[in-house]
Amino acid sequence: MKNLKFLFIVLAAVMMVACGGEKKKSAEIVEPVNPRIDQTMEHSNMDEEELTYLATQYLDFLKAKDFESALAMLKSFDGKNVVPLSEAQKNSLKRVYVAYPVFGYTIDDIVFYSETDTEIKYSIILFEKQYDDDLPNTVKSILTPKRIDGVWNLCVDNRSVGEKL
Repeated sequence: MKNLKFLFIVLAAVMMVACGGEKKKSAEIVEPVNPRIDQTMEHSNMDEEELTYLATQYLDFLKAKDFESALAMLKSFDGKNVVPLSEAQKNSLKRVYVAYPVFGYTIDDIVFYSETDTEIKYSIILFEKQYDDDLPNTVKSILTPKRIDGVWNLCVDNRSVGEKL
């Protein structure tokens, strides 16, 4: 009986040591890092004024249905250089312009992340809304201007015009 008690105490001690060892660390959830979070470009009021002017001019051309002038303002970005839009890109955008005529617009925000990662967020008003009408009348979109060699260029995201460079 004494041996059985001794054996029981030894087994209990072994179990306590085995179970009380290093605890496994629970798997930590790693959130994806957004590289834009801490990235804000130093810019001047002149940068903001220039981009506001370019966006206003572009949207005024769309409102006047002067699609060729609006398209002439836009460029594409191949990762290093600003390049003219291809004919396929121009045709794709022109189809959008015809389908969604601009009655009015607002420039909602300009966000500076870096010289090649800036956004102009704007809303296009498609038709005049009656005060009791619940039908949405706006479409939101963005331009992605790039500053190359100190010059701002209005660019469109290649994915938005259905073509990769």
